Amino acid sequence: MPQPNWPSQPGWGQPRPPIAPQPNNGWIIVAIILVVTIAVMGAGIVAIARPWEPLPAPPIPTPSPASPTPTPAGTPNDDRYWVPGPPDLNPNHPAWPQPDQIKGLLEQNPLYNQVIPTADCALRQIDLPTASIDALEQYLNDVMACLMYVWYTPVYDAGYQMPRPSVTVYSSPTKTPCGQVEELVRAYYCPTNQQIYFGIELMTSYGRYSGERAVVLYILAHEYAHAVQYRTQILGSQLVLFPNADSEADAAESNRRLELQADCWSGAALNAMRESLGLTNTEQEHAVNSRANAGDPTPDPLGSHGSGPTGARWLRIGFGANSPGTCNTWIVPYDEVT
Repeated sequence: MPQPNWPSQPGWGQPRPPIAPQPNNGWIIVAIILVVTIAVMGAGIVAIARPWEPLPAPPIPTPSPASPTPTPAGTPNDDRYWVPGPPDLNPNHPAWPQPDQIKGLLEQNPLYNQVIPTADCALRQIDLPTASIDALEQYLNDVMACLMYVWYTPVYDAGYQMPRPSVTVYSSPTKTPCGQVEELVRAYYCPTNQQIYFGIELMTSYGRYSGERAVVLYILAHEYAHAVQYRTQILGSQLVLFPNADSEADAAESNRRLELQADCWSGAALNAMRESLGLTNTEQEHAVNSRANAGDPTPDPLGSHGSGPTGARWLRIGFGANSPGTCNTWIVPYDEVT
């Protein structure tokens, strides 16, 4: 079947008016972006979902042929760890999921049977709220190398490749292959070029949690989780489901399952990085609290990310996970992804 147009992945964004879907043989929309918008209020944040916003369709990449034995980007040692190289700015694309593969890829993905290793990496400390754009971008790309230590082995052992994304920090409206980004309070993964974008104002938009490294690490780990979903054909499967769902509510539910899995995997990654980075229980709780104040304002059948408490619950589940399968949001009951 033909590939749908690529929407940019959901992230954090400033409020803007919702745009109603444009009907076409029902409610199918050619290109959709699901955006979580943040309104900073006092010491915390309130996030409001703004779904169903059409974007100009970015170019559709040509997927690489499926390969049962992927060629790793580096050479794993006896422990099957990969020493991360520089970001891959021109990675190939995984095979596009076929309709009869989607259910299995979402619910029984081979990644779910893997173990998440403890990351042995160290990051230099910087003052995140006051760091220059160059310093912040370097720091976030160093974090990306640490996330590669976490995810490369399980993705590789599941039969997939895991190229390293770059992180671009932007301070003004930015054009990307997934569309124009106007908001500076936003981070997202673009599957068209498989890179991550991080708005500079995320450093100052979390009230009393502004610039806290656990919150910043959570946001970046969440976006990296979308990269893992893409490389393991989970994101591609959801992109097929989304425009072909029976209803707007079913499409939104599939997006919540995707986003809540990314929340859970971000917690699992932070847990794997915890010892080497010296993350404290207090820092982890701050990350959970930041998620509890974001997402859909209340449980909503048309919500895109899940309510704050639901997202915080999945993030906390991730903190106790040592396998990606613990975060299999595709098989849990509906009320666990509201």
